[in-house]
Amino acid sequence: MRHSPWLLRLMLTCGGCLALLSGSVVLAQAPTLDRVEIRDRKDGSTRTLTGKLMLTKNGLQLVSSDKKATLLNFEEILRIEPGDLPDVDRISFKAAFNNEDKKTKKDYDAARTTYADLLKKAKDPAARRHLEYRLALIATRVADLEADSPRWKELAEAALKEWDSFLTTHTSGWEVWLAARTASRLQVELGQYDAAARLWSSISKLSDLPADLRLEAAIQQVDALFRSKNYAAAASALSAALKDAKLGSARDRLELYDLAIQEARQGLSPAAIDKLAKQIEQRLDKLTDPQVRATAFNILGELYRQDPQRLRDAMWAYLWVETVYNTDKYEAHKAAVRLLDIFQTLKDEERLLSQRDRLRQLRESL
Repeated sequence: MRHSPWLLRLMLTCGGCLALLSGSVVLAQAPTLDRVEIRDRKDGSTRTLTGKLMLTKNGLQLVSSDKKATLLNFEEILRIEPGDLPDVDRISFKAAFNNEDKKTKKDYDAARTTYADLLKKAKDPAARRHLEYRLALIATRVADLEADSPRWKELAEAALKEWDSFLTTHTSGWEVWLAARTASRLQVELGQYDAAARLWSSISKLSDLPADLRLEAAIQQVDALFRSKNYAAAASALSAALKDAKLGSARDRLELYDLAIQEARQGLSPAAIDKLAKQIEQRLDKLTDPQVRATAFNILGELYRQDPQRLRDAMWAYLWVETVYNTDKYEAHKAAVRLLDIFQTLKDEERLLSQRDRLRQLRESL
């Protein structure tokens, strides 16, 4: 019985069935979806959602496996872990992604090597877009590690070249908005406000972006032109943006720029700065939205810093943004960069060291 042909046939048949069943389980295994961790801006709670992350004219959406779409806000996203990418080995990608989390130069280099190898083999446009995004992001993180060293400027400019290439090549996909935000963040730190204005001008014209993001890009263009003191160009960009801005926080922010730019075009003497600051402060009394108030205080900071005698007033304006009205991380970052410059000018070494730490923390959150 132990060696009978019947038993052998049974074992082979059952073994074949088990193998087939096992293969069926592998074939039926569901693909890995994108994982998005978000923080509710109202109560601060966090949750993780899974699905396919997509940016369309209707907004940023996470489409679940049962085809239900959840509308998301970029400002609430804490982390995105991409799911399966076409033409990309999942195990290799996940290992590189995990290396990024370790945040060391050695691990960034290892991740960069893996992504570059995967990019050579990838043919799918979405996969190539994401791998190029990760490569530029790593270049930025490597520059961030050297933020206080003499090499930082060189590394930051090298990262910017990668973002410029990325944004020239890609005009759709959720990565594009985050790429623009990161590139602009570097331009702010480098003081390249004219370049930032050109960047946001091009982003505001992308037809695949939803209307609210195109409007936000236009606001950022106005802000960059205002900071570079190109008031004529800022007024022109502002006029175009106001046509698309309905009642709400976006329009309130644009109207603050309108007030500041109109007066700035007439000249900003100490007396004019004082008069304009009082007008903005009067508007502040009626504004409650934290993002709008952040914009108002950042504008005040930009005005005050043009009068050497009011550098401390500029400091306090920026501190309001950094410490109180900081729900918009990018407004807080712009204030933090200006504060670093002010503490250097004032030769306040204690606050300068503290501000460098604060700026380092902000970079990690962006």
